[in-house]
Amino acid sequence: MKLEPYIINYPSSGINEFDSMNAIWHDEHLSKSQKLDLSFQLFEIQPTYAVLMHLKWYYNDLELEERDIFWNRCINCLLGSDQQQKSGIEYLLAVDLFEDNETVAESWQRLMELDNEKIVESMLRSSVAVPFTWKEELYYLLIKDKKWHYLLFTSLHDSFYGAFGDIDILKARTILERLKVDTTTKYYKNLQRDLFAYSSHAEYKKDANSKIASRKLIR
Repeated sequence: MKLEPYIINYPSSGINEFDSMNAIWHDEHLSKSQKLDLSFQLFEIQPTYAVLMHLKWYYNDLELEERDIFWNRCINCLLGSDQQQKSGIEYLLAVDLFEDNETVAESWQRLMELDNEKIVESMLRSSVAVPFTWKEELYYLLIKDKKWHYLLFTSLHDSFYGAFGDIDILKARTILERLKVDTTTKYYKNLQRDLFAYSSHAEYKKDANSKIASRKLIR
């Protein structure tokens, strides 16, 4: 399928991804597989969230074979050399597919089954909202190898401080103590302090909200 007929441009600044995606997905003559192909063609030349946002909107309407196409294209982006595409898919995972109760289980399982180090890196970076019991399983698969410790720490940190983070404080204490990372950074000191200051994540959130607390995620 050729993408050009669906490209809609701003008058002076190039491709309008939002309207172009609408043109693709509102064309009743296209199959969903064709729409997915065109969408990822657009994402390759315009790797923005405006493209990915539409894909999430229509994800629950996809049949199994169409979802396979979607995931194959996402995985290709995660494994590819284009950093913008990779970052875009990781953002889609973090704020959409992993935050949504209807898609998180399938999304996490599909990526876990790949057993690929680059995919695991992306999973950890995007894992803030993933249920902690699933992350814990991955943490213990990786913790024996020190090369993973910084990413494991980042996942713990962001799971604790992220707006939709999911973490078990008692279990996280044990994991943190096993990580060989720089313990002098403010990120480590803050996390260590708060993990041992609160008995549950809910208690921390209640206290943080009352203080209008905010912290930046590690990036």
